[in-house]
Amino acid sequence: MYDFGFISMGAISFVVYMPLFIGQRKKNEESLFWASVISLILTTVALIIMGNGDFKSGKPVFLPLLVSFLFGFVAYGIYRMNFPFKRSKFSPFTWLAILPVVDNIVFRGFGLHYLSMMSQEHQLLAWYVPLNVVVMALVCAVAYFFIFFRNGLFRSFWESGMAFVIALVSGYIYMNYGFTDALISQFAFNLWRIVFSKRV
Repeated sequence: MYDFGFISMGAISFVVYMPLFIGQRKKNEESLFWASVISLILTTVALIIMGNGDFKSGKPVFLPLLVSFLFGFVAYGIYRMNFPFKRSKFSPFTWLAILPVVDNIVFRGFGLHYLSMMSQEHQLLAWYVPLNVVVMALVCAVAYFFIFFRNGLFRSFWESGMAFVIALVSGYIYMNYGFTDALISQFAFNLWRIVFSKRV
């Protein structure tokens, strides 16, 4: 396996996420869906080229999923009180399938691997979170800020803040429980976006 280093990791993340930036031109979730499909294809290609397909996996454990489920309820509950959700027929696939896969492969599978030199842990609230998880959460937040920038500055801050929280949670779970649990935890987190977006 080649050691591409931090710069290559950043370049790969940029290439994978560029369709998402372009896909927000129409400011709806249908364009986000198709852009994320393209990103998923690019991610898979990058994964094959780098030969980095050995992710830890195992049986899903209850506590990480419960934490993500509760975090998602609070985060999207507050979001719902401030903003209406834009919903399309692609919304469930986007937030519950494609984006969790893209996020976990890019930000966890690639990012945490190449930032392994920052593995020392720092206390964040009640948790001891590795520094590389915090750094990738910040990268994730910046990416989502620009993805949703066309929806307005205030709203893009909300979206990037949400991305930062789920990146912290998923990154922590990835480091301690493996790829499968991180993927399912993000599914549990984003489930509330679909629930709250239904018209009452």
